[in-house]
Amino acid sequence: MFGLPLAFAVPAVLFGLIALPVIWWLLRLTPPKPDTEVFPPLRILQMLIKREETPAKSPWWLTLLRLVLAGLVILALARPLLNPQEEMALEDGPLLILIDNSWASATDWEARQRTGAALIEQAGEQGKSIAISATVAPPNAPVNLLDAATAAAIFATFEPIAANPNRAQALGKLVEASPASENATLAVLADGIALEDDQASFSTIDNSNISKTLLFNGAIEKLVALTNAENRTDALEVTLIRPPESALGDDFEVTAQDEKGRLLATATTSFEDGANETIAAIEAPFDLRNDIATLRISEQSHAASTYLLDENNRRRRFALFSGLAGDEAQPLLSPLYYIERAIGPYADIVRPRHNDLTKDIPEIIEQGPAVIVMADIGVLPNSVENNIAQWLEAGGTLVRFAGPRLAASAENDPFLPVALRAGERALGGALTWTEPQIVAPFPSNSPFAELQAPLDVSVNRQLLAEPDPNLAEKTWSSLADGTPLVTGARRGKGSIVLFHVTAEATWSNLPISGSFVDMLRRIADFSANTGATQIALQSTSGETLTPMRIIRADGELVPPPVFVKPRQAGTSEQTFYENPAGLYGVPEAFIALNVLQPETTFAPFS
Repeated sequence: MFGLPLAFAVPAVLFGLIALPVIWWLLRLTPPKPDTEVFPPLRILQMLIKREETPAKSPWWLTLLRLVLAGLVILALARPLLNPQEEMALEDGPLLILIDNSWASATDWEARQRTGAALIEQAGEQGKSIAISATVAPPNAPVNLLDAATAAAIFATFEPIAANPNRAQALGKLVEASPASENATLAVLADGIALEDDQASFSTIDNSNISKTLLFNGAIEKLVALTNAENRTDALEVTLIRPPESALGDDFEVTAQDEKGRLLATATTSFEDGANETIAAIEAPFDLRNDIATLRISEQSHAASTYLLDENNRRRRFALFSGLAGDEAQPLLSPLYYIERAIGPYADIVRPRHNDLTKDIPEIIEQGPAVIVMADIGVLPNSVENNIAQWLEAGGTLVRFAGPRLAASAENDPFLPVALRAGERALGGALTWTEPQIVAPFPSNSPFAELQAPLDVSVNRQLLAEPDPNLAEKTWSSLADGTPLVTGARRGKGSIVLFHVTAEATWSNLPISGSFVDMLRRIADFSANTGATQIALQSTSGETLTPMRIIRADGELVPPPVFVKPRQAGTSEQTFYENPAGLYGVPEAFIALNVLQPETTFAPFS
């Protein structure tokens, strides 16, 4: 009312204030003048008796007090409300409450609870039934019309969850729960962030029994979130976003912690004027950056201000070995030139120092590399075979490239994924009628399955694999004639990968193609630094394991909720976790590593 947090439940009573001038006039009336009787003895008697005198008019302060009291009575009858929760004129039908209990609602959850409780209380006083639907809830969460007491008890158990809302699902349940013959009131307690499908979701209101919609929009002006982290060559680059017209300052601090919560590094970044995105660079040594497990924005307490890093965010260490000495004279002919250019932007490259495999391999393995690349390395010294075998068992990835040396010694090599035929296969030469082969589409069991087979790559020389019943399972890429181009096999926790062509563009133009970069990156993605702590995501039977910790809506890492079985039919294939209130389950999909995707932007909900 007039810009003040005050409203009146019965504003019509305020018209009684018009009567104040009339009351004032009545208060100023003088008493009637007494009649005079001419009878002298009575005059003497009158002087003997002290009579109470009535003043001609009341004092000004008394008149003012009486007017104030009359005005207060009128205001009291109008039922004033301080900070009113819009004691809105509800429709004749039920009250439907849609509440965002997403990560963004954690910062103002208490205000959201007070608003919902006030709405439920008002609906209860008017004898209306109430249905409540949360936007972060499993698909089988029941939504029914309830009395005010039951609705208030259930509403009090809701709490924010580190997940994004599904307003379409929640709204659909509310529409189904309310009778089509009654005019319903929809109260939307939104978290303030718009979703792509909001327009389509709320367009269904026009075809429902909802005749009035009340929006209580959350404030997002003080939110800052983390959306991505890239482990670059010199620093860990962290992306921060904020909503348009942010109410916060421009400077923010990002802290980096290890798995035990110890502080490793900090970085400060600034948003440029009008910018909604910025990058904070955490400059730290390679090994220290690989120990970072959690990133947090200082003075922010929501799930999007915490970002968890896993093995995919750790920068791989590649060790490069070549069987050809003196490569530096002609770098374009070097077996390692194209490999280094392909992996250099996202990996830490180490090279041998002694040019002696008996010294270099043990020294390199001590540094815990994720991948060891050997370009045309023939016979490996017996003294280092045990080092390589143990490194593979621990999770290392050995990538080998063909060449004349490997072709000459492949028969007894223990570190190959498949058995090879002696010699090389030449295509398109003067003594062969076979044309150079193109690359066939990648098989579905290959790490390259999601990549497009390069149409501009051809092979004119390769090493052939011996026929084997398991050859198809080990073939990650093949030529159009079915012969392998890349093969791979597990060795303990690690893998051995063989490119059946050279690492330089002599046997094939694959190393100078963009597909070569994509293939090496896929190999790096499933590899792991052998010195890093590993966390198993799946059991040996292939079942997903219960998470050790999850992100709470306020950004804290906590033990996961208690595992419970699905409570309704039709949900046997979905894992549910019980929330602390115990009234509804949380699907496993909600227990995500991070709540925001790299391409996320803030858009205000309206």
